[in-house]
Amino acid sequence: MILTDAQMELATRVGKLRMESGIGRGDYLSCERSPSGQSHIQAAIAECAMALYTGLPWRAHKSASEHKGRGVCQTPDVGPIEVKSISRPHHKLILYSKPMITKQ
Repeated sequence: MILTDAQMELATRVGKLRMESGIGRGDYLSCERSPSGQSHIQAAIAECAMALYTGLPWRAHKSASEHKGRGVCQTPDVGPIEVKSISRPHHKLILYSKPMITKQ
C-alpha cells in the first residue's frame, strides 16, 4: 500500500500529536523509547494504510485518552480492527478485532 504525500503528512501529524499528548500526561516512557516520536508516527502510518486497504474508517486517535478510557480500548483504530505496528521488517503487522465499547 502506497500512501500519498497528503496521507503521509496527516499520519505524521497524528503521530506527533500522540507524542505531545503523552508528554503532556507525563508519559515519558514512550518518549524515551522513541524521542523523535517515530513509534507514534509509524503506528499512525500503519493505521492509515490499513484503513485505505480495507476501506474502513480510520479514527486517527490523537491521544491515548481519545483511544482508551480507564486503560480499556474504547474505539478500535480502523473500523473494528485494532492495529499494532512493528519496528522490525521481519516481524508481522499485528491486527485483531476489537468490539467497540459504548457508553451507557
